[in-house]
Amino acid sequence: MTSTRLSTFALAALLLALAACGKKEGADNAAPAEQASGQAERKLTSNGLEIDDQGGILLPRQPLLPFERYIVLDQSKDFRTKDQAETTAVETLYRNVFWAGAQRDYDLLAYDFLPEVRAEKDAFKRADIVKTKHAELDAAYVEAKKQKHYALYLDRDSLMSIGPYDAAKKGYPVSTGIRGDMAYGWSKPKEHEHNEHATWMVEFAGTGVAEELRWYIPKNEDEARQLEASLSKLRSNPSSTVDLPGYYFGHIADLASRPEKQQYNALLVVDGIAVTDPKTRQPLLTMDFHAIEPKTSVREASIKKALQPEPKPGS
Repeated sequence: MTSTRLSTFALAALLLALAACGKKEGADNAAPAEQASGQAERKLTSNGLEIDDQGGILLPRQPLLPFERYIVLDQSKDFRTKDQAETTAVETLYRNVFWAGAQRDYDLLAYDFLPEVRAEKDAFKRADIVKTKHAELDAAYVEAKKQKHYALYLDRDSLMSIGPYDAAKKGYPVSTGIRGDMAYGWSKPKEHEHNEHATWMVEFAGTGVAEELRWYIPKNEDEARQLEASLSKLRSNPSSTVDLPGYYFGHIADLASRPEKQQYNALLVVDGIAVTDPKTRQPLLTMDFHAIEPKTSVREASIKKALQPEPKPGS
């Protein structure tokens, strides 16, 4: 039998090495624990939406897309439908905006998509029609969900504002006029007279960004000079702010419930804006809010309620 003895130096080195391994293992084990602790501190709604420190629901923005990818919702002061065909097209547009974010509801889908259901006065016969049309209603629902990106154009109130050029920041302060509790839409046909809420409405989340981020910085001096030349023609004096129309580009959020008074509302999460020339509607500047502030907080009680499932009885 062979006996092996460690020198005092070797034993000390071995003990140090084991201690170091123990520290490393402890550190490795601590990292996941700390990470889990950090995740545990995040507050979430019952359907997994993040809640910020002020109780608002955080919604992610999406990167701004090319203009042609958006369908325009024209809310300009001069917009008028010229005939019944155009009116029907606009009604269809706002109907699809609503269903792009709404939960599937066969009775409501039937009312919106099937003229025979709207015309039928017998409740039992209406229910019979709905039962036989589920496949058709599913197809209409899926089709509406395919288009999520819309751009609402406003020129009649709540205008966007561009302040004077700031040489130190090499840019322009920009603010939007829409508040979170504002909404625009179109009356539902043949229903509005007996139901005051029978309007397809578009509400907003994230119409602006944090105050310190509300700056448009031209990419170079040539762009700055061109923008300044356009704005100078619209100013009353060199230091005045210019109020202008523009587009709110965004995507329709998925709503989890439909509170009674909000039953026809869609939520447009604003991903960016374009401030436009009042005569030509051509963009003077475009801001990608997703690049500036990737998430926006929803604090309006009615919208927060619609973003979450209705509580189960007894919960």
